[in-house]
Amino acid sequence: MNQQEIPYSPFEIELSPITFQKQIDKHFKSQLAFHRAHKNTHLFHFDDFNTSQLLSLFTKKKSLIFKESNVKKHVQKIHEMIISNFTLKATSTYFQYLLQPTSNVEEYIKRKNVFSNLSFEYISLKEEFKQISHIKKTLSLPYTLYTLDQSSATYFYDTFKISMLVISRKDLEEMVESFDENTLLITEENLFIETLTFTKKEFEKILVGMIINNNKDSILSGLSILQKLPKGFIAVVDMLFATSISFKIDIEKLTQTLTSTIEQNFKELSHMILQLELEVDIINSQVKEKIANKQVSLQGQELLDLLNSGSLDALQKKVEGDTKQLIQEKEHEILSRLKDSKLQATNIFLNNSYPLELDQETKEDLLKQIEIRRTRDLLEYYGCLNQLSFTQLDDFYHLLHSIDFCVGLNNFISSYALQYPCEIQNSIYLEQGRNLYIPNPHPISYAIGSSKLDLHNEKVSILTGANSGGKTTLLEMILQAQILTSMGLPIAASKNSTLYLPEEIIYLKKFTGTQGSGAFEQTIRALVDILDSNTSKLMLIDEFEAVTEPGAAAKILLMFLSKIKDQQALTIAVSHLGKELKLILEEKKMSEIRIDGISASGLDEDGNLITEHQPQFYALGKSTPELILQRIIQDKNFWENKQNKTKDIFKSLLD
Repeated sequence: MNQQEIPYSPFEIELSPITFQKQIDKHFKSQLAFHRAHKNTHLFHFDDFNTSQLLSLFTKKKSLIFKESNVKKHVQKIHEMIISNFTLKATSTYFQYLLQPTSNVEEYIKRKNVFSNLSFEYISLKEEFKQISHIKKTLSLPYTLYTLDQSSATYFYDTFKISMLVISRKDLEEMVESFDENTLLITEENLFIETLTFTKKEFEKILVGMIINNNKDSILSGLSILQKLPKGFIAVVDMLFATSISFKIDIEKLTQTLTSTIEQNFKELSHMILQLELEVDIINSQVKEKIANKQVSLQGQELLDLLNSGSLDALQKKVEGDTKQLIQEKEHEILSRLKDSKLQATNIFLNNSYPLELDQETKEDLLKQIEIRRTRDLLEYYGCLNQLSFTQLDDFYHLLHSIDFCVGLNNFISSYALQYPCEIQNSIYLEQGRNLYIPNPHPISYAIGSSKLDLHNEKVSILTGANSGGKTTLLEMILQAQILTSMGLPIAASKNSTLYLPEEIIYLKKFTGTQGSGAFEQTIRALVDILDSNTSKLMLIDEFEAVTEPGAAAKILLMFLSKIKDQQALTIAVSHLGKELKLILEEKKMSEIRIDGISASGLDEDGNLITEHQPQFYALGKSTPELILQRIIQDKNFWENKQNKTKDIFKSLLD
């Protein structure tokens, strides 16, 4: 995808004043590293920053849509449901930055255009993502580093935090004889010395290769993820993050190089040399056994000559000749193995007669050969890993977190079968809406401020009816849809639905603490603030009467609803005061406020209310305290340790 084709970028590349210096110093080795991460929006580096700090760093304002505490609890719950689909810890940083709520319709449409491409089936990559650990860039080199150039020393320290000693040509001539296999010289000059020398560019490739090797398991898992993604998924990631992947990875080649057994090969070689002591002991045992069993090859005339001579020396020489042949064969066998491993040695044994001893100088020389080869081969191996440059390694991790974000978001959308509403209006219409908190919920259709469902565009509705009938569930369903819409995400309802994008969402939840003047005063103050505000709103009110006496509550609630209907607001109020409210509405001829109802018809075998949950419009819901009472009487566990006469008292209430 070309950069010009990308319709939307959520990132604002604009450097802000650095206001969190201590936290920045904690996570970044230098200002350069911080600015690079900031400029390229490598958000995985900012995983310990809170939302306010993150938005401040990227000059983004935090939304005030969800400033009311009851709404915030549901926002947090929805966030947790989405974040649970991410595997990498830092992916939540992308989420809190990218999905900040908005009331801007144009911004919503931009997000919809991108997120609507996440229409893949559930993608299972959690196990692969679990293998990816935080990027490790700290290097601990087993080498002594020298350079003839101060600028090289400065560059490698600033970039990699690698220290090297700056020496002159004269110093080099005096010191070169003391250099060992772990001494490296970084220079642009052609020097004819045995010490390993590299140019600045060559050595940088080696260092990057070491960093890649240190992150080998994560990178291999990342490469595996790239291969397992469904076709077209990377294009969606590119579109969302507004950056075509600027580096091309030969996945097969890099995987093959990273899975090289070079380190294991050298471990096996060293082990082979260290095992020579044991091998010599085994050969000595074989020689001793041969002598003890007198396995000497004497035949015919040779045997008669030895017996006629009567000389033990002749017989001893014959025994030594046979054992010497065995020793030579074993030494030749070991030397052949060493030659096959490209190691050089002229002898293995210190002597050529029983008992044999290992030549320790030969052993030490072989180990030194292995170490020199190991250094050379490893440095060559690291240099071959430079498919990803130092900065591209960050890009690769950014890509993996971006993929985790998109996969998680896709899986959340797929798991709940979310769909985009057909449009955004100044009304709400949920067709076949579902509450995300409930397994296998009953789909509900509901509208406010709309003519759908044969309604009359009322901006205020009062929802009445049975306890446990689903009134609060319906409020939550609408709130969930609004939260998802504010993030630019699809909702749990039919694509024929329409949603509202107000500047503020308020949820006045029924008071659950100790009722009293404090709760009532707090609620009245909240109502005053709401009426005094000029922002567009969605108001959800759950059992306002719980904070004061029913008679006073009905009057205050209707006064509030009559005023709020004239503002740019949509309001749904749940209440058990249906009859009282209906009488007042009819008396004052307030047809702009609608009453809907949910009714229950009985109890099932398990004592659950039988209700369709779908509200009936322009109808008063039947309050069913008698059904609740019946459910309690049917609860055998409840009455197990209680007196029958008490139960009979409550039974009589149903007669």
